[in-house]
Amino acid sequence: MADKVIGVPFTKEDAAEKGRKGGVNSGRSRRFAKTFREAAEKEANKKTVLKNGEKINGFEAVVASLFRDAVRGNVKASALIIKIMDEMPAERHEMTGPDGKPLMPSQSIDLDRLTDEQRAALLSIGEQVLNGRKD
Repeated sequence: MADKVIGVPFTKEDAAEKGRKGGVNSGRSRRFAKTFREAAEKEANKKTVLKNGEKINGFEAVVASLFRDAVRGNVKASALIIKIMDEMPAERHEMTGPDGKPLMPSQSIDLDRLTDEQRAALLSIGEQVLNGRKD
């Protein structure tokens, strides 16, 4: 009863009992997760034959199903695909022009050559783009 009163500490016996219960439940939870994970891996490695005769494993079938649902408008499937893709390492390809030079030479724009009217128009376009307006 001492643990139900605010500000009254546990006795050593109460703490030991609660620690034992927590350890037992934690072990039960870990065993369940391991069993579930092993069953999922077993199913994921099984081959499935599609209507067109192609054989795919369970992981590929799940991904195909997710994409199908996402294309049909399932927002949760779309979000999960994005999350999975974001956690995957990105493929990087460096593109260069001849002899390793940049594809496009860098260019600078001299805004001092614009008139005040042209600068105002450019600023207006930039604000519309940033605010998502189409006037």
